[in-house]
Amino acid sequence: RQDDLTALATNPQLVRSLEKNELDEITRVLEAYQEQSLSYAFLCLHDRSGEPLACTMGGTPFQMEDLKHSSLFVQALASNSPVMSPIYLQMRLGPGMHVATVIRNEKGQTLGILVATLALAHTLNPIILDTTGLGSTGQAYLIDTSKVMLTPSRFMHHPDPLTHKMDSEGIQAALKGTRGTSVYEGYEGQKVMGAGEYMPAQRWALIA
Repeated sequence: RQDDLTALATNPQLVRSLEKNELDEITRVLEAYQEQSLSYAFLCLHDRSGEPLACTMGGTPFQMEDLKHSSLFVQALASNSPVMSPIYLQMRLGPGMHVATVIRNEKGQTLGILVATLALAHTLNPIILDTTGLGSTGQAYLIDTSKVMLTPSRFMHHPDPLTHKMDSEGIQAALKGTRGTSVYEGYEGQKVMGAGEYMPAQRWALIA
């Protein structure tokens, strides 16, 4: 998705339309791009001050908070590549996240900020919840540094999304950056063989 936004932000048609403030054409380009993947709940384009210009169908500008007051806005302006927001609870989509990048002209001047809203139900969950090769007892899930589960468990009925904390020896080890496989007591109270991997860029741990 980061590569997608890099490609879209350098799309000559989108850059030209933004320079001319052709909002209908901007919307058309964004909607054509969104149709290529179910990952996108919607795409929004904001001007360089963070004010919304155009969104694809079903989208309202930056539903996490005002872009110009967000850390994502500051991070995007300071970066030469797309940046990601934390996972958060979006009222209509459930757990979701944003990917944002700056659109610049040939002179390197900032023209606007492109923000993609992703729904986990169509992005991370299909990957994490695929139990191929894990047999009848295996599962994988993502957890953040607060030990909040970001994806559902295969075996548990979860409360509201992003409210469920879990802990185990494997989770603790992964969040400390320790790699490897060990046998320990899982969060269900049973002995499990687990492996963990910490992803520092996202500040997530993947547990299997």
